[in-house]
Amino acid sequence: MNNPILQVEHLHTVFDITRGFFRRKAGSVPAVSDVSFQIFPGEILGLVGESGCGKTTTGRTILRGVEPRSGRILYSPDGGNPIDIVLAESNELKAIRRDIRMIFQDPYSSLNPRMNVMEIVSEALVINRLVGNRAEIEERVADILTHVGLDPMYMRRFPHAFSGGQRQRIAIARALIVEPKIVIADEPVSALDVSIQAQILNLLRRLKNEMQLTYLFVAHNLAVVEHMCDRVAVMYLGKIVEISTTQRIFHVPKHPYTEALLGAVPIPDPKHKRKRIILKGEVADIMNLPDGCHFHPRCEYAKEICREKVPELLPVEDAGGTVHFASCHFAN
Repeated sequence: MNNPILQVEHLHTVFDITRGFFRRKAGSVPAVSDVSFQIFPGEILGLVGESGCGKTTTGRTILRGVEPRSGRILYSPDGGNPIDIVLAESNELKAIRRDIRMIFQDPYSSLNPRMNVMEIVSEALVINRLVGNRAEIEERVADILTHVGLDPMYMRRFPHAFSGGQRQRIAIARALIVEPKIVIADEPVSALDVSIQAQILNLLRRLKNEMQLTYLFVAHNLAVVEHMCDRVAVMYLGKIVEISTTQRIFHVPKHPYTEALLGAVPIPDPKHKRKRIILKGEVADIMNLPDGCHFHPRCEYAKEICREKVPELLPVEDAGGTVHFASCHFAN
């Protein structure tokens, strides 16, 4: 197997709580706790979980949009010596952000309403000084708009003149205009109508093949993840609790939380039903997490060890080799 193009090691991200006029620190909220994973060139890794579990924060921390408290984020663009994004200086970080681009969830708030399409899409070209003159800018913008399925004649229009699906295509064009190596797609279709979602997903897959991209695909819709991703990492309360190939995650889940998520996915066939697990209780307060496994208050399989000891993310043996990792005392 190739060396990973991106490797996250023991990542911790914390949000400080401030109060009063002088913004004094009054506490902190752990958002990402000891997260580790790898992404290999040309693959799509899905990052899934409930809202608030830390998926988006993980993606933004990779780009230092949110500063990590500790851990390493190793980027190897050509398979050579990795660059630690956490330690990168401003000039080096600027180059990294050209190689790793982000598509945001909401196409209505992610586009500046006072800029037209050409200004929005070409902004990264101008900032990184990748073009020499205005004619070249227009040519590059027209080319990428054609790639994402928009007519270049619309480049003088403003975002309000477009539908949600068209706005997301503009956001995709903005991300891809500098020919990145990695794209972090933060729930890129969750704000769109169902009729448009499939178009955008198919577009992302086509562009991945045409431009040889690698994706970190953040989502909570498991049906979308099954269609898009090669491997899946499942998050719960800031931690990755299971990671494996998409096929194994969907057919032989090893963590009770993953099993419960899959049980909620509808099957379009009345003759087939999934085993439905109704989780008891509520998601734990992230400011007051339970001892042991954070999932144990909602788990029907919980034993005494689950209440006392935090499970590690360890490999699970199977007949085809060790390709499955789960954070559960009873995963085997």
